[in-house]
Amino acid sequence: ARYRVVMYTWLALALALSPRSLSVRRRASAAQSRRCGPPVGAADVDIYGRAVLAPLEASASTAEPVVKVYSVHCSVNVAMPWSNKPQEESTGSGFTMRQQHDGQLVILTNAHCVADATYVEVRKAGDSQKHVAQVARIAHECDLATLTVSDDAFWEGVEPLEFGPMPSLQDEVSVVGYPEGGEGVSVTQGVVS
Repeated sequence: ARYRVVMYTWLALALALSPRSLSVRRRASAAQSRRCGPPVGAADVDIYGRAVLAPLEASASTAEPVVKVYSVHCSVNVAMPWSNKPQEESTGSGFTMRQQHDGQLVILTNAHCVADATYVEVRKAGDSQKHVAQVARIAHECDLATLTVSDDAFWEGVEPLEFGPMPSLQDEVSVVGYPEGGEGVSVTQGVVS
């Protein structure tokens, strides 16, 4: 069950970082420094007729929207409902995105990372300063949550990820996040299976 829960955010991040979605986003963006490679060959297409793109190089710019989420949580003790369990600290990964309905910048993370949270902080990749965050929405059914950060200094220089089309089977994707117990961003590349 833990692997299924973790996969929702990893899948969302993989959607945002798939080479095909990056090329769509990059064409719409004027940022030349973050461009995905050209098609491998004119005749190279997948089974759906889409051009096969060169794999995205893992670099510091791909980790920029990824944040580490620090949470202090205290859940109800089901054996003794009149008392709470002791406070625990946990960490997780998230990434910045822009909400489509109102354009607000938020952080998307797993709901289990911030469930029963009494205090949440986030830290950008490569930055030592933590910023206080608030849980805006949480959906335990799909294990997703959005966080907001009211400190404008946090959002300076952050380019949010944009969702692209759903990757198909055997599409190459890059998954970026903080491994359990790790302080640095980890980039893993693979195929959707």
